[in-house]
Amino acid sequence: MNNKVLLAAIAKDEAAYLPDWIFHHKYFGFDEIAIYVNNTSDPTSELKSALKTLPGVTFHKGDWYFSRFYNAPQIAIYRKVIAMARKKGFTHILFLDIDEFWTPLDFTTSIKDYIESYKADVVSFEWLMKNDEVSPFSAPFGGKNQCERARHVKSLFRTDLTITDINPHNVTAVNADYRLADGSPWPSLFDSNFRVPKIREMHSIPHYFILHRFCRSQIEYISLLGRGRPTKTGSIFKDNRNGYPAKSGPLEFTISDNSLSAYLNERSQFYNQYKLEKIISNAKAFILNRYQTVLATVESAPFREAPVLAKVLRDVTDSGILNAYKKFCQTYGIPLGTQSEKAELSSEDFLVLRKAAFVLAEGNPQLALSLLMILKKTKPEGKVINSKIKELKRRLNIR
Repeated sequence: MNNKVLLAAIAKDEAAYLPDWIFHHKYFGFDEIAIYVNNTSDPTSELKSALKTLPGVTFHKGDWYFSRFYNAPQIAIYRKVIAMARKKGFTHILFLDIDEFWTPLDFTTSIKDYIESYKADVVSFEWLMKNDEVSPFSAPFGGKNQCERARHVKSLFRTDLTITDINPHNVTAVNADYRLADGSPWPSLFDSNFRVPKIREMHSIPHYFILHRFCRSQIEYISLLGRGRPTKTGSIFKDNRNGYPAKSGPLEFTISDNSLSAYLNERSQFYNQYKLEKIISNAKAFILNRYQTVLATVESAPFREAPVLAKVLRDVTDSGILNAYKKFCQTYGIPLGTQSEKAELSSEDFLVLRKAAFVLAEGNPQLALSLLMILKKTKPEGKVINSKIKELKRRLNIR
């Protein structure tokens, strides 16, 4: 069978990262890449113009979906893509974010070679979280790559399935054969098919995975906090982050010199052919300017952002953001300093915050968890607090 594979993504202010992401997936054999752009103010339009002659890459306007389908614009776009893919004769679809890279461990096998080897209706690739990017705007891959396993997946699925539901990680389809990337069966229900059993975190690196550049460098991570989220959560920051990785590893995969050299040579040719360097330079400047904006926003943020900032800045060591956060705390008399410091709460304040956290736990578990994490710094061995934190993390699907 002649398989035809579509990759689709939604992008907002991703011009600094799209060239690498596009090149990577074209390099590994995806036939077409569809990018839905929403609410973007960086040089993405310039990038679109530069790549207009690149075969198999299309940019689409996504703003309408985010205004029309307010609660689930992402899913609305995915349904549109599935309908389009069926009309155009694609056999398979994979949805990724721009910080996610479908990757064969041998750094050679193409997506089509993989499909021929592991026949299934739905194949779920596990996340491998890259956590060694110290310098801003590092290349996605090097000879040695440090990472950790995670339970979430992204799924490649056949377009001829009868799909009854979809989420960003997987689909529910009638009588479908679900497999993990190694070919092992994976019977799962829709409400749990976005992540694998916890025991798999103990396994070695899979032969095929999704490399997730979920934080990049600290400056890029901080800048990303200023992008917000497509649906309102009550915060002015991108609040679905739980802090910066405290250390790299514990896993590492290597790419042979020959494979990496071939990849980087073609990447360089891609950059040169489409004259991307100036566009990327401008896009990087956008990221750095947003970083400065985040510093100012943190410093002047309203008090209600205290739990969010305590969460998203955990283990961040960048001096710029820590100074801004310190000024935020001083403004409201919050005795916190940084996430790596021990909080000096009075006994009265401690009890007030603990009571508030337990009251909020049912209706607003995310805010309750943030308050409990603040309390944990004062009383790290507290059994009641730690038990409640464990319970809330389980409810919120947080590792």
